[in-house]
Amino acid sequence: RSGSGFTFSQFVDANYGAFAKRIFVGGSLSYPDATFDQAYELLPFGMVNQVVANDGDGPDFEDYQHRTKGVWKQVFRSYHASGLPDATRYTERTWEHTIARMVYDSLYSRATTLLDMSIKNEGFDRHILPSIAEAIAWLELLAAYDEKLASSPSLKKNLGLAYMKIVQSKELNSSSPLPVVEDIFDGTGNTPFMRPLKKYWWTEESGIDCKAWAS
Repeated sequence: RSGSGFTFSQFVDANYGAFAKRIFVGGSLSYPDATFDQAYELLPFGMVNQVVANDGDGPDFEDYQHRTKGVWKQVFRSYHASGLPDATRYTERTWEHTIARMVYDSLYSRATTLLDMSIKNEGFDRHILPSIAEAIAWLELLAAYDEKLASSPSLKKNLGLAYMKIVQSKELNSSSPLPVVEDIFDGTGNTPFMRPLKKYWWTEESGIDCKAWAS
């Protein structure tokens, strides 16, 4: 009808249950919607975001880690033939530059979300260290490959917080190994992407304990 319409929050309200709570959106809202912000949150999920109700029954951080890691494996299997566009060849006005920017920003959002969800479960007899280590690995890789994120105060703050959590962790003692971080690029043709991380990542051969390394 003429003059009729609906807000995004009303749209989600009308469809959330019908789609088994599986609504995904690309990007973010281009206008403020306080009602949506109170009722829902956007969780990074691959290259898009999943709409999740703020009803106290959100995803468990370990489940989120597992599901989103699987999605990113699929993403990089799709990119393995061509790889990401070379940032030195394209300006910010090109679609090629936008694609690379979307990938890096989406990886960053997933890493910081996993870090935040893990820390919120600290002290509840949960093993958060594997998620913390994975968040660090992803953030360090992004710092190695993306100049914009490498100079971001937000990335540095999150890395500092994550390393501090390793130092403070009660899950580690002087002889404990750092949890293994799965190479999500293994088998996708993108394994060399991990090389910068391997130069300084903790190993048992390093001769120092994890907490000293994280310091």
